[in-house]
Amino acid sequence: MLTFLKKKRVFIIIIAAVLVGSYLIFFKKGTVTNYAVATAARGTIVSYVSGTGQVSGRSQVNITPLASGKVVSVDVAQGDYVKAGQTIAVLDESPASSSVAQAKASLASAQANYEKLLGGPTAFQIKASQLSVKGAQDALNNAYQNLDNNLNSIFTSVFNTVRGATDLLFSNPNTFSPTLLYSTNDVQSGINAQNGRVSVNNELANWQAELQGLHSSPSTSSLAAEAQQSLAHLSVVENFLNSAEDSLVNAISSPSFTAANINSYKSNVSGALSSVQGSISSLTSDIQQIQSSRNSLATAENSLAQLQSPPTNADVKSAEAQVLNAEAQLQSAETNYENNIIRAPFAGEVAILNIQAGDLITGSTVAGTTGSTEIGTIVAKQKIAEISLNETDVATMKIGDKATVTFDALPDLSVAGRVAEIDNVGTVTQGVVNYNVKITFDSQDPRIKSGMSVTANVVTAVHQNVLMIPTSAVKTQGNASIVQKLDKNTLAPSTTNTSLYTSSALPVNVVVQIGIADDVNTEITNGLKEGDVIVTQVIGSTGSIGSQMSGNAGGIRFGGGGGGVLRGFGG
Repeated sequence: MLTFLKKKRVFIIIIAAVLVGSYLIFFKKGTVTNYAVATAARGTIVSYVSGTGQVSGRSQVNITPLASGKVVSVDVAQGDYVKAGQTIAVLDESPASSSVAQAKASLASAQANYEKLLGGPTAFQIKASQLSVKGAQDALNNAYQNLDNNLNSIFTSVFNTVRGATDLLFSNPNTFSPTLLYSTNDVQSGINAQNGRVSVNNELANWQAELQGLHSSPSTSSLAAEAQQSLAHLSVVENFLNSAEDSLVNAISSPSFTAANINSYKSNVSGALSSVQGSISSLTSDIQQIQSSRNSLATAENSLAQLQSPPTNADVKSAEAQVLNAEAQLQSAETNYENNIIRAPFAGEVAILNIQAGDLITGSTVAGTTGSTEIGTIVAKQKIAEISLNETDVATMKIGDKATVTFDALPDLSVAGRVAEIDNVGTVTQGVVNYNVKITFDSQDPRIKSGMSVTANVVTAVHQNVLMIPTSAVKTQGNASIVQKLDKNTLAPSTTNTSLYTSSALPVNVVVQIGIADDVNTEITNGLKEGDVIVTQVIGSTGSIGSQMSGNAGGIRFGGGGGGVLRGFGG
C-alpha cells in the first residue's frame, strides 16, 4: 500500500511538471504583443450635445439677437408673414467685416509661412543670403585695412607733434635725463613733465618697433592687439602733455624764458594735447567699427546657416499651430459677422416687433445670460421640439445651432432643425439646473404628433481640417492626456491577426493637448503631427487582451481596414 502511494505521488509530480512546462512553452515563449494602431490624420470633427423632450403643437419664439450694435435696417413689419431664415433686421456690420478681413489676411500669412517652411528657401533667397555674408566679410576686411592705415598715420602724427611741441621745453630732450629750461611754481608738474618725457621717448621707440614688426607679418589678430597697445601708448603721451601744460601754466618768466615764450609754448602743447586726444578718439572708433563688422558677419553667417538647415519638428508644429489658430479666428470672425443679421428661426407671423433703425440693441451668444434684447416674437402653427439640457451642455450652445431630432415612436424618421430659443433662467430640480431649449424643424412631417418623445443632437462646434485620432487612443494621467506612439519603421503585420501589428520597439508615451471630440475621434492641438502612428489597443497573441486602452478598440482606421493600416503611414 505504501509503495502504491509513493508511485502515485511520483506520477502526480510528473504530470504537474509536464503541465507547467507546457504552460511555460506555450505562454511564455510564444507570447507576442500585438497592437491595433491608427494614424494621426486631418479631418472634420463635429461636437454635439444631446437632450430629450417632447413635441409641442404650436411654436412661439422670442427673437433674441446674437450680436450687439446699432440697427441699420428693419426688413419686416409687425403682422408680416416671414419664411424660415428670412432677414428681419441688420446690425452695423462694419466692425465685424473688418475683423473678417483681418482674419483672412492672418490665415493667408500663416499658410504662406507654413508652405515656405516646408518648401525651404529659394535659390534667390540663398544667393541673397550668401551675398550678405560676402558683404559683411568685405566690410570687416575694410575695417581692418582702415585700422592698419590709421595706426601708421597716428604714430607719425603723434611723433612729430610731441617732438615739435615739447623739444624746446627741455635741454637734452631725447636723452634719459631731459631738464626743463624754465622754473615753475608747480614743482610736482615739473618733475612729472621731465619724467614723462623719458617715458614718452621709450613709448615712441617701442611703438615704432611694434608697427615695423606688424607690417612684416600682418594678421587680423595682430592688428587688433596692436590697436589696444597703441591706445596704451597714446595714454602715456596724453599724461605727459597734461603734465607739461600744467608746468607751463605755473611757469616763472625770466629773461631767457619770457612770458611771450611761455604763452607760445602753452599754445603748442595745448594743440598737441588736442591732436593726441583726437587720435585716441579715432583709434577707438576703428576698434568699435571692427567689432560691429564682426557682429554683422556673425549674424549674416548664422542667417545663411539657418536658411540652409531643414526645419525642425518644433518649427513645423509651431507653423501648423499658427495655421490652425488662424483658421479658428476666421471661423469666429465669420460667425460674428453672420450674427449681425437677425433671421427668422422658422416661418410664421411677426406677432411683436419692437425695434427700428437707429436703435442700439444688446445681444448674447451665451445661453442663460440676462440683459439681451428681445426684439420681437414669431408665432407659427407648426410643431417644434422642446428639450431640457443641463447647465454644462447649454453653455456650449447658441441660437441658430443646427440640430438633428429623432422620435421614439418613429424610429425611421430623422428631422433637421435649428435652436430657436434658449431659456435665460434655468429650473433647479434636486440641485441640478436645467434649461429649456426650443428647436424648430426645417420640414414638417404629418406623422409627427404633439407630445411625442424626442431626442435632439445639437451641433455645438465644427472644426475642419484638424489633426485627429481615435478617442480610444487617448488616456488620462492626472491632468494630462497621454497617447502611445510607435515608430512606423518598427512595425510588421501580426502573424495571428492581419488587422494587428507587432513592433520591434516599445511604444512611447506622448503628452498631447486635445480639443473637441465626437463619438469616435478627438482633436489633437499639440503633441502629434500628421502621419504619427498611435496605439489604440494592446492585445496578446492568443487573442486575450493584455492591456487595453479606454474607449473603442479599433476607432476609425485612417489607412484602411485590415492590413491596409500600414498604407496610411507609408508602410
